[in-house]
Amino acid sequence: MERSSYSDPVIRRALVFIAALMGLAFISLLLQFISFVLLLVFAGILFAVFLHGTSHALSSRFPIPQKVGLGFALLLLVAIVFLLVVLGGPQITTQTVQLTERIPQATTELRKLLGESELGRRMLKMASEPQRLWPIGSNLIERLSGVFSTAFGGVVNVVIIVFLGIYLSISPSAYIDGALHLVAQGKRKRIREVLSATKNAMWRWLAARFLSMAAVGILTTTGLFIAGVPLALALGLIAGLLSFVPYLGPVLSFIPAVLVALSGDLMDVVWVAIVYASVQFLESYLITPLIEQRATSVPAALLISFQLLLGVTAGALGIFLATPLLVMVIVFIQMFYIQDVLKDRIEVLGNIDG
Repeated sequence: MERSSYSDPVIRRALVFIAALMGLAFISLLLQFISFVLLLVFAGILFAVFLHGTSHALSSRFPIPQKVGLGFALLLLVAIVFLLVVLGGPQITTQTVQLTERIPQATTELRKLLGESELGRRMLKMASEPQRLWPIGSNLIERLSGVFSTAFGGVVNVVIIVFLGIYLSISPSAYIDGALHLVAQGKRKRIREVLSATKNAMWRWLAARFLSMAAVGILTTTGLFIAGVPLALALGLIAGLLSFVPYLGPVLSFIPAVLVALSGDLMDVVWVAIVYASVQFLESYLITPLIEQRATSVPAALLISFQLLLGVTAGALGIFLATPLLVMVIVFIQMFYIQDVLKDRIEVLGNIDG
């Protein structure tokens, strides 16, 4: 009887190797999908924290129940979105379309300009071979390039986040109590304390960050408009949105502004640099210190490293959620490890009363 070709040891090893590669590829895709879903759920939780914190602030200042405060918070958000759409919607849409048309043109012009010098040609050559020079960096650049498309194209994800946040904020105790039934009774009180401290830390950071975003957006739009830079409203909106990401956000928002300015004269580039440097200076040394409590500050090196890590592994959504996720991780480490295991007394991040 003829022996089957699959019994050959070399063929068997090859088949096992191919199967292992296919299994690793499937697991990698599955982990990417799971990480995206988990980040989406975390974004919904973050929105719920914002709604709950806003409703609590309203109910503590006015004689209204928490649920009524939540209704007012939702109405306030709807009113703000409605005003933005009615007052600036057409102009924002027009400028956004023009921006998407100008950036490729400006990129082509920049390549031509760089190609006129030896140094520029070397820079273009390095940029065309990122995998050989810096594999991780090229992966990050590819993922960062999806920030703008995610910001304007992820309508379905935004709807999921909004509805998830609303449902979680209506009755957060029901979800927390249900989760606590999965742990031993003796640990439930401590876990509830940690969850409460985490909520307080994220709420403080969110409140400060949203105020900072509004200030950055208004200042950038005003500065670019006064300087006569085209598409000031769209560029200011991008600057405000991306300032949600500390440190990396201002750098990312500066890139499209420079590309737009390159389509004009050299003075536009100078004015863009002045405006963005001035706004960043005010945001770093005046706005943030005034509106952000020191208890919610995160070490810069740690935050940037965490942003890069999530940017490489999870893309644009990971970059946007890196800071609040790091706030949660820090609170967990401070309370579960430093306080409970090491028995050290420390001030918990975002919780002034400890």
